[in-house]
Amino acid sequence: MITKRKYRNNDYNKVKKFLQDQYRINKNEDCWLPQRWEDMEYRVGVMIIDRGGEDWHDGIYLWEDNNKLVAVMNSEGKKEAFMHISKGYEYLFTEMLDIAEQIYPNAKYKDDGIKKLSVFAVDNNKYRTSELIKRGYVKEEEHSYFKKVKCNKINKIKLPQGFEVINGSLEDNSMAYDACHWGFHPETEDEISIIIPHDWKTREHAPMFDYKYQIMIRNKENGDICSYLYVWVEKETKTAYVEPMSTREKYRKKGFGKAMLLHAQNLMFENGIKYCFVNPFAEHRDKVYSSAGFTTFDEEYIWVKKF
Repeated sequence: MITKRKYRNNDYNKVKKFLQDQYRINKNEDCWLPQRWEDMEYRVGVMIIDRGGEDWHDGIYLWEDNNKLVAVMNSEGKKEAFMHISKGYEYLFTEMLDIAEQIYPNAKYKDDGIKKLSVFAVDNNKYRTSELIKRGYVKEEEHSYFKKVKCNKINKIKLPQGFEVINGSLEDNSMAYDACHWGFHPETEDEISIIIPHDWKTREHAPMFDYKYQIMIRNKENGDICSYLYVWVEKETKTAYVEPMSTREKYRKKGFGKAMLLHAQNLMFENGIKYCFVNPFAEHRDKVYSSAGFTTFDEEYIWVKKF
C-alpha cells in the first residue's frame, strides 16, 4: 500500500540511503546524488533560511510502499519542485505534481509576486515531460548539463608561472570563502569578510565534509586565492560531486577551472572514487567542465507554469 507523508526530522538518513540505492540502480542522476542532499542539508538550506527564505524541510514529502521509501519530493525553499522516483513507481509523478502545484507556488523566497511553479526534469524521463506539456508547462531554454568523468588516472596539470593548485584547509578560511563568493559576485571584490557566513560553517558538520577536498588556485607572489572548488565525496557509492566552483573575475581565462577539476580527479583516483559528477548551468559553464574531460550523459530543463 502506497502512503504519503511529510518529512520528519529523523528521516534524513533514510532519504540519503534511498538516494544511494537509486544511484546503484540507475548509475546516473535520475534522482539527486546523496552528495547534493547533504549539501542541501548542511549548506544551501541554511543559506536560504539566513536570506529570509522558508525552511526547506517544510516542503519535503515522502511516498512509501509498506514502509519502504519509493519517492521523495522537495524544493530548495523556492517555487520549484524536484522529484526523485524509484523505477516501477513512475505513475506517482502525477500525484506528486498535483501536490507540488498546491504548495510550492506560495513559497516566500525572494517573492516576485508571481504565483508560479518550476519543475526540474531530465530529458531522459519522457513520462515527466509529456505530463508537463499536457498541463501547460513551458520549457525554458537555458538548462543544466549532467556530466561525469571516470577517475581512473593521474592527470597532468598546467598553470601559468607563479600560480599553484592547493587543497586542504587554510589558516584563514575566510580567504577561501571570499574567493568563492567573489567568483560568483565580482561586484563585491572590495568587500572582505570579517565573519564567515553561517552556512559556510555549518557545512563543516556534514558527515561527508573533508577539508582535503577543498581545492584552490593560489597566487604564489601575493598569496591571493584566485579560484575555489569543493568536491563532495560519497564513499558508499564511490562517487564525487563538484559544488561549488568559481574563479574571481580578474583571474579568469587562465585555465584555473580546468586545473582544479583535473586536480580533483587526481584526488578521487588516489582515494578510490570511481566517478565525479557535476551539473553546470548554461553553455558557457559547460565548456569548462568539458575541457577537463567531463562528458554529458543527460540534460535537465526547467519547466515553468504560472497560476
